[in-house]
Amino acid sequence: MRSRISVSGHLLITIAALLLLMPPQWFFAWFIAVSVHELFHCLALLLCNGSIEHIVFDINGAKIQSTALTDIQALICISAGPIGALLLLLFHRTYPQLALCALIQSIYNLLPIYPLDGGRIVFTLANMLLPQNTAKCISDIFSIFTIIIVLFLSLFAAVFFHTYSPLLIPVLLFYQYCQK
Repeated sequence: MRSRISVSGHLLITIAALLLLMPPQWFFAWFIAVSVHELFHCLALLLCNGSIEHIVFDINGAKIQSTALTDIQALICISAGPIGALLLLLFHRTYPQLALCALIQSIYNLLPIYPLDGGRIVFTLANMLLPQNTAKCISDIFSIFTIIIVLFLSLFAAVFFHTYSPLLIPVLLFYQYCQK
């Protein structure tokens, strides 16, 4: 079976807007960090003897559809993306923008909100010990609890810094959660 790759129009519009709005060194740092993150997911999948059936790149990130994996293989593949991005911190002296983008992206992706990597790790670990319905319930509880904490932290930051921009973070996280 051949692998298929799809790119959504919304992502292309977002990339065009970022190219226009961001300084080039920051855009390329973001692009490299995202690419390394997804590349490590794919490499781990291939090293776990899985195969990639379809990759969809959209505004919410990449969704990699693969052959069935064991829970341990899935855990390795899910963890590989943030680990790969965190390796970019080694370039903090030569390309600090890359290190910062990789760090922010990894922290964001490791939040325990499904379908982010952190939420998928929580689900997979719970699924290893409990029935799937219970694991899904635990994953949902972690997701909602984390979004509420981020909302309160964002409200505090909005009041402290006299700006509404921190409130975009819980909105984005809730949107991600609703996309599962």
